[in-house]
Amino acid sequence: PSKWGTVVNSMLVNSSEEMGEIINKKKIKAKVILHRRQIKEVIAEGVEMDGFQLIYSAGLFDYLSDPVATFAATTLHKSLSENGELIIGNFNVGIPNEFGMSLIMDWKLIYRSKEDLVRLFQPATKNIKVEEEPEGINLFAILDKNVA
Repeated sequence: PSKWGTVVNSMLVNSSEEMGEIINKKKIKAKVILHRRQIKEVIAEGVEMDGFQLIYSAGLFDYLSDPVATFAATTLHKSLSENGELIIGNFNVGIPNEFGMSLIMDWKLIYRSKEDLVRLFQPATKNIKVEEEPEGINLFAILDKNVA
């Protein structure tokens, strides 16, 4: 593998080990599966398995155009088990360091409001709520696959 392939593999192994330690320490019944795939493959082909109780994405949807984000969320939502949740993070609009992130760090992000996230993900499900962390910088859309 390339240098970056080796780095990604190392990160996945490290993440898997750390999550395993947390699961054992807290005596949680969980199975963690990490996939090393390009998001364009996941969007186009879906996830090769389904029945996930939780899918979490942070630091990705801020880069996806609205149509691609909607399609990606719909694809991921289909991979959830009954009563599973898809959690999608996105930077909020109007955050204080938006200018610096764009100019200094060259981050070309798509900032979205709570209303934007609901509108964007309604094709996947009507069971959407949006929460924010205390500083209001990051929003989290929670797409519920509640079948009740």
